[in-house]
Amino acid sequence: MARNLELLNNIAMVSNEARINVYTAKYRKNSKDSNYCISWPNNENEYIKELLINDLKQYIKYKAVDFDPQNKKNDTYEVICDQALLSIWNSIMSLIEEHLDFKENHETEILRNCNFDVYEMLYNNKKYYLCCKSQTAYNMFKHKWAFMKTNDEVKRVDTSEWFTLSDKIDFIVELECNTITVYVFNKKLFINFFDYYTYMKDLVRKKIPEIRKWSFLDSTDLIVDKINQKNVFLPLGRVIDDAAYLEAVRKIKPQVLKQRLLNKCKQSFSERDFDGNKLIVNINSLSKIMKMIAKQYRYNVFTDTAEESE
Repeated sequence: MARNLELLNNIAMVSNEARINVYTAKYRKNSKDSNYCISWPNNENEYIKELLINDLKQYIKYKAVDFDPQNKKNDTYEVICDQALLSIWNSIMSLIEEHLDFKENHETEILRNCNFDVYEMLYNNKKYYLCCKSQTAYNMFKHKWAFMKTNDEVKRVDTSEWFTLSDKIDFIVELECNTITVYVFNKKLFINFFDYYTYMKDLVRKKIPEIRKWSFLDSTDLIVDKINQKNVFLPLGRVIDDAAYLEAVRKIKPQVLKQRLLNKCKQSFSERDFDGNKLIVNINSLSKIMKMIAKQYRYNVFTDTAEESE
């Protein structure tokens, strides 16, 4: 059961009692030496907090669900608790801990090149990090001019000193006893920021010896050959770290799996999908076999139980 984001339980109280610290950073995963973070003065904190609260309000009636790298249900936000995310998040925390002071850095260009805003929110003796990925002000105004209407004329506005913050929350990080929980509102950005696909691929690759033991398949060669494709490593990644479930997958007898599929999943599987008792793995059947292993049918053939509807 996914854990609810506490900030959404009583948004009015959060609005009244929470305090924030504002940080903006230049962050690129592959250029660590040039990354930096700047702490903002607090004179606009209440206004910025109000903007963030307004963005959070849209999620009050949303349901918290476990993170699924393949699917997204309407009216939900996703939750993931995975220690593998800590290494990248720690690089952000290091930037925050070593932040530059706004008052001591007078070059506007430093602020104009920032592309990641982090709002440290303190509420109910906990810290939450509200994260917003944004376009740099430098790129935002590059090759553009701003104008405003003045009477019957237009007046050019100089944007060379402008810098920006985003109030569109992409994900929230909660740290508790060195355990990281991430509440995901923008799946695409979360996956990119934490390099989640690479992590999933590496996780699944390590399990190839285990995959080779699946005797209910006529061959595992195609699965292993396609292990770097999203339609293979993503569904496998959903279950590959569940030792008890993988044991059930490994132990199932081919004739038992065949009987269950033909009885309970007859809309998706037929006698033609088998060579004897072995499930045939080919290009045409690969997707539904991955869906079966990833517990995405209403019936789980390996545990002989019903799954939640996807």
